[in-house]
Amino acid sequence: MKNLLAVWGLVCLAALVLGTGVASGQSTGSVVAWGYNGQGQCDVPPPNIDFVAVAGRHVHSLGLRSDGTIVTWGTNSSGQCDVPAPNADFVAVAAGRYHSLGLKSDGTIVAWGSDFHGVCDVPVPNAGFVAVAAGYYHSLGLKSDGTIVAWGRNDDGQCDVPAPNADFVAVAAGGYHGLGLKSDGTIVAWGYNGQGQCDVPAPNADFVAVAGGKHHSLGLKSDGTIVAWEYNSSGQCDVPLPNAGFVALAGGDLHSMGLKSDGPLVGWGRNDHGQCDVPAPNADFAAVAAGYCYSLGVGLTDPGTSLEATVDLQPSTLNCRSHGRFVTCYIELPEGYDPADIDVSTVVLNDELAALFHPTGVGDEDNDGIPDRMVKFDRAHVIELLPTGEHVEAVVSGELNDETPFAGADFIRVICTDGLTEATAGTSQPALRVSLGREGSSAIISYSAGVGGPVRLRVYDMRGRLIRTLVDGEAPRNNCDVVWNGRADGGHRVGAGVYFVRLEAGGEVRTQKIAVVR
Repeated sequence: MKNLLAVWGLVCLAALVLGTGVASGQSTGSVVAWGYNGQGQCDVPPPNIDFVAVAGRHVHSLGLRSDGTIVTWGTNSSGQCDVPAPNADFVAVAAGRYHSLGLKSDGTIVAWGSDFHGVCDVPVPNAGFVAVAAGYYHSLGLKSDGTIVAWGRNDDGQCDVPAPNADFVAVAAGGYHGLGLKSDGTIVAWGYNGQGQCDVPAPNADFVAVAGGKHHSLGLKSDGTIVAWEYNSSGQCDVPLPNAGFVALAGGDLHSMGLKSDGPLVGWGRNDHGQCDVPAPNADFAAVAAGYCYSLGVGLTDPGTSLEATVDLQPSTLNCRSHGRFVTCYIELPEGYDPADIDVSTVVLNDELAALFHPTGVGDEDNDGIPDRMVKFDRAHVIELLPTGEHVEAVVSGELNDETPFAGADFIRVICTDGLTEATAGTSQPALRVSLGREGSSAIISYSAGVGGPVRLRVYDMRGRLIRTLVDGEAPRNNCDVVWNGRADGGHRVGAGVYFVRLEAGGEVRTQKIAVVR
């Protein structure tokens, strides 16, 4: 799919309007946004799924979903985020400074936001469009017949498409200039040229895509290289080496972005807000856009792959006889992910025990400079869930608000001690004691093997059928503790009723009755 992006302008634009929704074959994913976020332009609304395209120009963003709807976020001072009803059947989006554009599958353009200089007044006939672009205060639309229509502010000639206005296959807009790609691979540029942004470098040939920054321009060649020209105050025209393997590009105010064929994004130019620092993992992107000091990408995440989280469970040792209420868990996510985005309602321990909704919060418990999300689990339920004795691995998993899964593990130990050890100390007789857990659905079993040696500790039902083997092997002479969580050997929960715990040790047998309630 990504190799096709390089020739999108040449062969795919007309296909957009042949049916409803987004062109078939486009991959969907989640939007990643980074850089300046003073107006929330990087805060993608949940659910962050099923996006196929993004757009940004100033401090608002647009995302196009595979179902043909548009999602907006960021500043809405002029209504630029208020998509007109019906929000459906869109196939392309563009963002201006204070206005937005959406292309419908029927070839019409919808414009909303500030109508300064008539930037939202699509010329009639509003039909036959196959692509859109937005500058600061002007708009451009490409028709299926290869002509470009321009409207809005025109004090720098940004709406005066040079003759012959024909044979265009792609269109782009800078801050105050326009760019058109011809079917022969040449680029035509017009409008404000105070920084040379309309002077396409020679040889003007073999281009397959175009993009415009505020005062600079970019073109993608058929060999995967990017050409950027003129206004270069922040290095936005200095394409990093190796300049190869690019399939898409975007221009921000003073920075540029390129998408490589193998999925990573590359950013260069002004980076005072981190707009060129692509968050990890920088891989599997399918689309890219750039605005004022921020950037966006559509990332394709394998739904079967979880983020590797760092998990810290406290306390690391639990005593069945203590009276604590919670087990506290601190979750750190990989670089580029915000623990504030964790959906607490999805967090579980060992795929079974759900985290409590309260208390929870974001902080930095270990003071390592990496924020963490704090959640809590009910202590009694953790004790019931985990085996006793040695430290065991406990897995904490869940999802972010955009449904990205994560998982991490820590080791925790459950110990159960009472007066059995003192009562049996110095004797050679086996001993057995059973008590219910706090919820009545588990049992704390304390036993002593007496002389040591082989031990069998099993649970039977009233008919004498074996339900669960808890211990079968060597055991120390002194007191040991086991929690039976009310499950059979097959893992399913047993029904309510009376069960027997049977201890076999040193040639002796001890039996205790227990009632399980649900």
